[in-house]
Amino acid sequence: MASAEREQVWQCLPQRQPLLDIAERLGTLLDLQNMEGIEWGVLRLEGRVVLLRLQDDVLQLRLPDGRALPLGMEQGLDGVEAQLRQYVALAN
Repeated sequence: MASAEREQVWQCLPQRQPLLDIAERLGTLLDLQNMEGIEWGVLRLEGRVVLLRLQDDVLQLRLPDGRALPLGMEQGLDGVEAQLRQYVALAN
């Protein structure tokens, strides 16, 4: 990785840290995907791909039709995990 790329990764880390924390809580890895100029975190949960992003302190789940559904973060990682597991259960 070139020095400029490495510096860009370090500069983006604070914005990505909440997604890394969610991935760690779920026991999965975080991948990143750029869709229509927007960076989404990609997680795999119970055989399903889940796309998340944090924008302006609002956690959003990308639905299959492209809409973004806000997720509540009031209850911390426990609440986010519960919401994601419920979404995956309903989607399966």
